[in-house]
Amino acid sequence: MREFVFPDPSLTSRAGQFVWLAINIEDEKNAPFLVKFPGEAVPTFAVVDPKDESVALRLVGSMTVPQLHAFLDRALVAVGSGGGGGQEADAALRAADQHYGARRYKEAEEAYRLALDKAPAERAAVWASASEQAAMLTILPYPIIARRRRSSGIFRPGFGRRQSG
Repeated sequence: MREFVFPDPSLTSRAGQFVWLAINIEDEKNAPFLVKFPGEAVPTFAVVDPKDESVALRLVGSMTVPQLHAFLDRALVAVGSGGGGGQEADAALRAADQHYGARRYKEAEEAYRLALDKAPAERAAVWASASEQAAMLTILPYPIIARRRRSSGIFRPGFGRRQSG
């Protein structure tokens, strides 16, 4: 992503919307940060709500440029900065993302289902990843989600099925 996604010119308009931070997970001076904001795999993207320093949105895995734009659109909704399709729908998606960010997977699944029921049709791109999250949480039993994500090649986030090979 560092070589092909982040340098994309279409992302320059997003620079002022977020504080961008990359953490070297192997440098022990970053240990306090990693305790507060642990990742399950590399890369892990987290949007931290500046109001209370909670993880408002989290994504494990790499993204393409369009996927990163969709993630950033959803991040604006997650921290209440707009970008969604309606107050009730935005609030439901924020709650779902907060549950997922805090690793409360059962609550996240229920909240994503509720959010999807309220999803406005004209904001399909923002809501598409919420649909993926809900599907993934439904497919896998909650206690083994993190273990499968850490295992290389066994689970591919967003697809919800075992990979051959």
